[in-house]
Amino acid sequence: MKRLLLFSIVLAFTSSLLAQTAPKYVAGIPSLFPSQISADPVMSLNSTSSKSVAARPSFSTLKKISTRSVNVNFYKLASSGNANSVLHSQSTGLSADPSLNLIMFTHRACNYYVNHGGNSGWINTSFSTDGGATWDTSVIPVHVGGTTTDTACRYPSGIIFNPAGNLTANKTYGVVSGPYTDNTNWVGYYFGSARLDSSNFNQQIYPIVDTPVTYNEYWPNIATTAAGKYVYVLGVRQYISTSTTTRTFYGAVLNKGTFDTLAKTFTWTQTYVPIPVAIKPQDALLKRSTLEDTAQYTIATSSTDMAWSADGSIGYIVQFGVDSAQLAASSGIVGYYPIVYKSSDSGKTWTKIPYNPWDTTTAITQLLITSKDGHQTPFIGAINGSKCLVDYNNNLHIISDIESGYSNNPDSLLSYYIPASGYILPQFIFDLSTSDGSSWTTTLVDSILSQAGTSSLWTVDANPNDGGVYVDARIQAALTPDRTKAFITWIDSDPTETGLPNNDYPDIFSKGLDYTNNYRTPTVNFTSSSNDAESCYWLYVSPTAFDSSGTYTIPATISLPQSSSADYTDNPVEHYYVSGIQFTDSDFSATGISGIARIANSNLGLAIYPNPSNGNFNIAFTKYTGVASLFITNILGTTVKQINNVNVNSNNLQLDLSDLVSGIYFLRVETAQGSETQKIVIANKN
Repeated sequence: MKRLLLFSIVLAFTSSLLAQTAPKYVAGIPSLFPSQISADPVMSLNSTSSKSVAARPSFSTLKKISTRSVNVNFYKLASSGNANSVLHSQSTGLSADPSLNLIMFTHRACNYYVNHGGNSGWINTSFSTDGGATWDTSVIPVHVGGTTTDTACRYPSGIIFNPAGNLTANKTYGVVSGPYTDNTNWVGYYFGSARLDSSNFNQQIYPIVDTPVTYNEYWPNIATTAAGKYVYVLGVRQYISTSTTTRTFYGAVLNKGTFDTLAKTFTWTQTYVPIPVAIKPQDALLKRSTLEDTAQYTIATSSTDMAWSADGSIGYIVQFGVDSAQLAASSGIVGYYPIVYKSSDSGKTWTKIPYNPWDTTTAITQLLITSKDGHQTPFIGAINGSKCLVDYNNNLHIISDIESGYSNNPDSLLSYYIPASGYILPQFIFDLSTSDGSSWTTTLVDSILSQAGTSSLWTVDANPNDGGVYVDARIQAALTPDRTKAFITWIDSDPTETGLPNNDYPDIFSKGLDYTNNYRTPTVNFTSSSNDAESCYWLYVSPTAFDSSGTYTIPATISLPQSSSADYTDNPVEHYYVSGIQFTDSDFSATGISGIARIANSNLGLAIYPNPSNGNFNIAFTKYTGVASLFITNILGTTVKQINNVNVNSNNLQLDLSDLVSGIYFLRVETAQGSETQKIVIANKN
């Protein structure tokens, strides 16, 4: 059931990455889908001239597919003063400790659930020890100033820290951090910790020195991680001139919290990691990037990530952007790629790993559209979020979306393609893995059909003319405790059902990867048949999944408005724990139903493998008999191939689609027992 949500959100950073990175419209994609119309192949986002754009096609209605039953429940757990608590997907909003059956959600407080004096600026670490069915919301590690009138803390990130030898859930610590404000300006940042039995409270406040020119850390709330005896949280370093709006990005700041076993508090130290990111073309030869406004600055913070080994000794910092040092030194193609630094001494020193030319990676480029200057240029990260992991072999995994870059010209390296009105242009989720940068493993996870951008439902305030809030797929990832398996989770809307391009009616999708044998699960739509179908906003997933003898549970939360009030400024948002996102060992296979077939709820039976393939597919009919008609359509709903009178009694069919170009298609099977549609991908073509 779709929910037309007409509400608004107070934003501290409201800039859209679409505006920051100058996306380009593309009406037709002849290199992928020749049946599409390219009446006006490229149109500037901010163009005011009159241009002819291809007419909007009729979106075909695709029935969601199923080969399994999914039972998902939503448990209301807490509330926040507004949705600012959950807007930043790079923060760690949810964490878990499977050894203690403990789940913790970090959020801004609200007196809607417990009496916090009406203070939406305090930080809660609500926790559950019964699988998310009930929650304790009484622990407040940070309340800057300690008064009920202070409302300073914003955008929290938090993690569970379990001291060595502890076997009791309420003797673990909730550790939180983030920026704080005087309700007019950002004036500092905070660290806080409290034991979950409501003891050993500690808060540490770091104000920004009010001088004409200062160097400060900004927003330490990225990828909070507990590893070994440390807690790590990432921020960025900036130069601020209070007399102008100029901000200069200098690199990342690693905040390292060491637990003091006697004082029961954390001692925080900072390590500065310079990163050569070019935000503007004229800065390409510099070791820094000048950011002239808050909108541009947000791209630096929202496109930075970090991950650590289990013992906290090996860490990686990943900044997505244009490597200005490589741009100055290279005569080849340079794009918007991951810039990676590695530490092998618990963050004391950092080394930049070798640059990788992603435009030569065929597994990626074959899925992209041709750029303005004739190349297939990956645009990696920053659009739909990202998560980084370190597996059991201490290899880095970058889970990121990849778009099609617009041009290799230095003036256009921050531009990428988006579809013109009425068209779908899939983006792809990849797992990019390395240990030292000398070689990379590239794994296609799935695609995202909806476009990241300004929501038509979530608005900044009551006046719709003031614009909407940026929404995307919020890519998340969880590792099993032994770090051998990862579960990639995101939200997506189906434009073929909603008729809308943006991610305004999202469901939760997830897929498992086994790093020991490269097996994978199918992608599952876990919420399509729930009461909250197409309303799964502001997803968070714990970095750690539960493993119960081969059944894997991925903790997740979503957030919804308390009411449908059009003016949402002063109303709380409610947080829900999502129970039932699970896989089992039997879901993993080398071929079977692998790749990117999406599964929802149904009683029909159809398995397609391998998927993706080079165009040759096997179809296993598990419940159909007699004859069938097969229809292959592209993402616009245009039928590109039809096969009639197919005998499905033999159970298996070999389908040769090698004459079609690489891309995403839908296979619809129509029989006397019913019809079924699944998504297939043709890739890896020579």
